[in-house]
Amino acid sequence: MDHTARRVNPGRLQLLLGAWSEGRDPLYRLLTDRLEQIVTAGLLDDGDRLPSERELARRLSVARGTVVRAYDELARRGRVTRTRGSGTNVRATPRPKRAEATPAATAAFVEPTWSLDLRIARPSMLESVADLLDRPMSVAPLMAGAEASDPAGLPQLRESIADLMTREGLSTSPDHILVTNGAQHGATLLAMQLVDRRAHVAVEEVTWPGFADTVGRIGGRIHRVPMTPTGIDLDALASLQQRVDLSFVALNPHHHNPTGTTMPDRRREELSNLTTRAQTLLVEDRVLARLSFNGRVPLPLAAHAAARQRPDLHVTLDSLTKVAWPGLRIGWLRATRATVQQLRTLRAITDFAPPMQPQLTALAFVDHLDQIVEERTTQLASRWTEIRDALDAAIPDAQIHHATGGIACWIRLPRHSGNHLAAKAATYGLTIPSGSDFGAPDDDQHIRLPLTIDSSELQTALERLQHAWRSLETSALGRAGGGDHQPHLNSHDRACHAGEPAT
Repeated sequence: MDHTARRVNPGRLQLLLGAWSEGRDPLYRLLTDRLEQIVTAGLLDDGDRLPSERELARRLSVARGTVVRAYDELARRGRVTRTRGSGTNVRATPRPKRAEATPAATAAFVEPTWSLDLRIARPSMLESVADLLDRPMSVAPLMAGAEASDPAGLPQLRESIADLMTREGLSTSPDHILVTNGAQHGATLLAMQLVDRRAHVAVEEVTWPGFADTVGRIGGRIHRVPMTPTGIDLDALASLQQRVDLSFVALNPHHHNPTGTTMPDRRREELSNLTTRAQTLLVEDRVLARLSFNGRVPLPLAAHAAARQRPDLHVTLDSLTKVAWPGLRIGWLRATRATVQQLRTLRAITDFAPPMQPQLTALAFVDHLDQIVEERTTQLASRWTEIRDALDAAIPDAQIHHATGGIACWIRLPRHSGNHLAAKAATYGLTIPSGSDFGAPDDDQHIRLPLTIDSSELQTALERLQHAWRSLETSALGRAGGGDHQPHLNSHDRACHAGEPAT
């Protein structure tokens, strides 16, 4: 046996196991039989070290004793060796020269259509977008001169974006705009400019991890501020500002990802006043602002009265990626001329300048953005209704947070953690994010489903979710010592249960 062989990744083993827990036999025997099938099929190499008992039990949402008995039974059958302090290693027979038919549980590795990965909301290609991509573009006039490689972006595109933002209520000139490779790129440039190991940055308690992960990697400290059904808790933010010298606050105040909350106009005004009085930079993620099901797009935070008095304390991040097409990595950052110039210099030493072809495509998209937005929001609103109407059949008594726009459904389970359901769903070929993927505690009871999923795949996803939920319920009933567990409620849910209105 080769004791230097690899350690089997728990996630990979979970996929190989597939729907192993379906059957009438005890769980440990079902697990034993499925592991033996995997070994005899040659899907694990001789000497491979299996995950620890505790680690695999947590992945499969079973008692540790179930895995212990399964490993012991495998050892009795001669399929593994068990050494105290050294773990459990596979004892495999040599693989045949000609492989047998691939077991169904491994189809995720050889048949891409078997597994649905819903962790990232990837908008599909719209007809209006496809039409624009098919149109010929006259690029020669735009590519002449040094301005064509400006680190801040193509002048014509910056002018077009500035006109767009002015029409949406925020007076903007081209030198207020820095073109980026998507909004995440803008967030990264901003963090590189502002964050050091002494920096403190505030974000929503539950939020898309892009900004928080970037700040953390650079060395700053993230403070997660509780949320209400109408966005960030302003009292909690004010209290944090009194205790900590914040470098900036980064928020997604409308059609928030993942909760779908939208901050009303009055509270948006209060937020702008609060950060301006404290002289704290406010960074607004506006990527989802236009994706409103009722067509109402809020003013940028930088357009409020307090912000106009201190424009240096407001930065807006935006992108065409979620609205138009994820293949077009074009976004922008709107700030003061001084800030744009600082970031322009930083941009020049990272990737020099945005690529030309995507900028030319973005020009056409911005000119037809109203049509694109209408088509996209109609699609997303229809998908939200489909999921809402089918959810009770998949997970009885689950609660879907009402959203007025955005790209995702935020679903609260009636019991069990989102992590447990996500682990079970993986055995049915469905990968979904849980609340903890967005910063919530491990026992948070939420999952997120993207509204961007193709309609033809939605039924399959919901069927697999239903099977996973039923299996999780069955496992919970049969688990020894499984008393009632008081689930974690994040601040958004505590407010909802206290009777505050949902958005």
